Amino acid sequence: MNAIAAIILIIGTLLSLVGLLSLLRAVFDHSKIWFIACIVTPPIGWILFCILNPAEAKKPVLLLLTSTLLIGAGYWISPELIDL
Repeated sequence: MNAIAAIILIIGTLLSLVGLLSLLRAVFDHSKIWFIACIVTPPIGWILFCILNPAEAKKPVLLLLTSTLLIGAGYWISPELIDL
């Protein structure tokens, strides 16, 4: 069961990386000022961009939510992995 949980965690982590990179690309494509704002103030910049530009941020945010669910499922399947 630990191997399955580890695989789910790895998939969730890779999916979150893809989601963050696609969100960063969407920010860069929208405006260079938004890009700088998101790099300088990550939590505030990302959240404001997602709220003010929901159409552009929809797919990356869904990827991030899916990755969060996968990571949570991996921890739920095997709580021993938390100690690693």
